[in-house]
Amino acid sequence: MIFYIRTNHITKSRPSNTLLLLTFLTIVSTIAVPILLSFATGFNFVILPAIYYLYLIGFVIIYGVIAQIVKSIYIKKYVEWL
Repeated sequence: MIFYIRTNHITKSRPSNTLLLLTFLTIVSTIAVPILLSFATGFNFVILPAIYYLYLIGFVIIYGVIAQIVKSIYIKKYVEWL
């Protein structure tokens, strides 16, 4: 969501390579760690069904659209972004 709130328009400014890399690593590790640790007996993690990830992607898209709409309303009202 940092990509939505950092600029007026999400397409005008490209985020830094560091931000992109750290975002990608966070996403991958958030998904991979529970899967990898599900095989370790002490953690009791369970591999989630694939439908969970589809719902998660859908909710992230909906959240992004709502964030963009609210940001647009704010910009129309106050003429500038934070």
